[in-house]
Amino acid sequence: MNTSPRLNRPFEHRSSACRVYAFHMDPSSWKMRTIRQHNPHVASGDYLITFPIYVGQTVRTIQERYRDHCGLTHGKPSIWGRRRFMPTFHSAFDREIIALMGLYETEHPGVCLDALSGIEAEQHEVGFGRWLRSRGYAVYIA
Repeated sequence: MNTSPRLNRPFEHRSSACRVYAFHMDPSSWKMRTIRQHNPHVASGDYLITFPIYVGQTVRTIQERYRDHCGLTHGKPSIWGRRRFMPTFHSAFDREIIALMGLYETEHPGVCLDALSGIEAEQHEVGFGRWLRSRGYAVYIA
């Protein structure tokens, strides 16, 4: 019998250090039907100049999560991540993304996207994505 407390805790207790993050996606991501379907407010003529924003949640650092997406952590190639995300971490997670996350936190008092429980992270992942869409951004929620 395994008595490890880590394995016996419910999910919401294990994930007290979750964070919501966002990355700019490469404009070629518009080839994905789901992005076009979920963002009808973006005109097709803007596809080449509009960077969709990927919103997700993780217990890792944001930079580690970017590396995971792009297959840079364990050396496993991730074709999806390499094709869909901007080529460097600093172009995917730039000043605009940081400012948008800060504005979301300001408009939602008491929320810190870097310090959420698992349940809160799930709620704010969707909430942040909807909030971005309400401001005209194209969003892909993980």
